[in-house]
Amino acid sequence: MARQLHAAGQQVALLALFDSDYPAPGLRKLFRKVIVASCQALKQGPEKPLEWFLQIRHLYRLLRFSRYRHEKVAEHQARQQGDKVEAQLARPVLTILPRAVIFPTANILREDWPGIYEWMGLGYYPTDLYPGKIVFFWDEVDLWRRAGWRTIVASKNDQVETHILRGSHHSCRTDYLDGFVATLHSSLQAAQKSVSVRV
Repeated sequence: MARQLHAAGQQVALLALFDSDYPAPGLRKLFRKVIVASCQALKQGPEKPLEWFLQIRHLYRLLRFSRYRHEKVAEHQARQQGDKVEAQLARPVLTILPRAVIFPTANILREDWPGIYEWMGLGYYPTDLYPGKIVFFWDEVDLWRRAGWRTIVASKNDQVETHILRGSHHSCRTDYLDGFVATLHSSLQAAQKSVSVRV
């Protein structure tokens, strides 16, 4: 959005990124291209590449994460029996996964909002660096989030400001909200001052 505003001649006083994932690396972008090309070759509709991606993402998570597997079985049982999902989550799932859990409908797959967001991000190809200042807010725990941004931070030099927030990705905005708000407030004030100086 900041790039679109800048391209339209609008002034962006502050671009703040909070624990932001790095734009997808080349291999993941290639994965998106393969899915799109495969759907085109099979003459699938325009909605199919997203559905394929969500299905592959779902299968990966189903195989890798037991908690996710249990949640999906519980959701399936709740749809069938009308039981509460919370009551089912505590029960160990020892049976073979139902077909409807392995291959859910397109509507169920599209409930994966983070997956849709990721798909859209994989299709984003910035041609150059954002021209303005970027303020990064990182939690102190999840160091991997900032790893991909190192090249951009180094190349922008004096146009980058970094703040390390106390806590994890979630607790920095819950348990340590006061510190987060104070840091954000100081950044907003600094941005307002710089805008008023330029005017």
